[in-house]
Amino acid sequence: MEQNKNGFIIDVLNILPEKIECFIQAPSLENLAIKEMLQKSDFDYFELLILDKNSKEIFIRQEFEASFSMYLQKIEIRKNDVLLFEGFDGCEYGIISKKVIIPEWFKEKYVPEICLVSDEW
Repeated sequence: MEQNKNGFIIDVLNILPEKIECFIQAPSLENLAIKEMLQKSDFDYFELLILDKNSKEIFIRQEFEASFSMYLQKIEIRKNDVLLFEGFDGCEYGIISKKVIIPEWFKEKYVPEICLVSDEW
């Protein structure tokens, strides 16, 4: 079975809780639907995207339609200021928090080749 090239970030979003903060570093991002949802953040070089149910659906739809994640240099996903996920280089790989309940199917599909589980956070 051929793996969808953008399936990793979508699967990550689907196992994370609702109402998360995505800090995105993507200076060459041109996707208007995503850019319209971005806000200034307190972190240098990062913009903030709050993902609730509706915005998460838009994010996932845009990823399927336009594969915009290739323009993401780095993404940090947090909830209540707790780091849950870091993605790098177009979200081709990343690190997920040990505090996230990671389903077995996700581990089998991504850990450790594409996604590491942090032993620190």
